[in-house]
Amino acid sequence: MTDIRKEERQKLEMIYDNVMALFTALKDGRLDVRRAEFKHGEVAAENVDFLCDVQIKARRHLTPAEYALWSVVLENPEQYKFVPEKIRQTLGRVFQQNRLDLAGDYKKLYFKVKNQQVREELTPREAE
Repeated sequence: MTDIRKEERQKLEMIYDNVMALFTALKDGRLDVRRAEFKHGEVAAENVDFLCDVQIKARRHLTPAEYALWSVVLENPEQYKFVPEKIRQTLGRVFQQNRLDLAGDYKKLYFKVKNQQVREELTPREAE
C-alpha cells in the first residue's frame, strides 16, 4: 500500500515538474498575443492561455499561506523546484485534474516548446 502511495506522489511531482518547466520556458520567453483562430471546433492554445491557467489553478486550490510560498515562482519561475513537497503534490494533482499535463489540452504547446529548444541547441553547433 505504501509503494502505491509513493508512486502516486512521485507521479504528481513529475506532473508538477513538467507543467512548471513549460511555465518557466514560456515565462522567460517573449509572449506572442494573437487573435484566437477557431478551427475545426477548437481554438489553438497560446502561451498566455497556459500561463494564466497555471496561475489561476494555483490561486484557487492553494491556501493563502501555501500560495504565498508558491508566489515566489511567479517572480522567479526557475525556483519551482524549491517549493515544499506538499505544494508540489497538491499542484500536481490540480494540474492533472485540469488537463495541464503532457497528455492534456496543452500537449501541442509542450511539443512546440520542446522542438524550439532542440532547434536552439542545434543551431550553435551547426555554425561551428
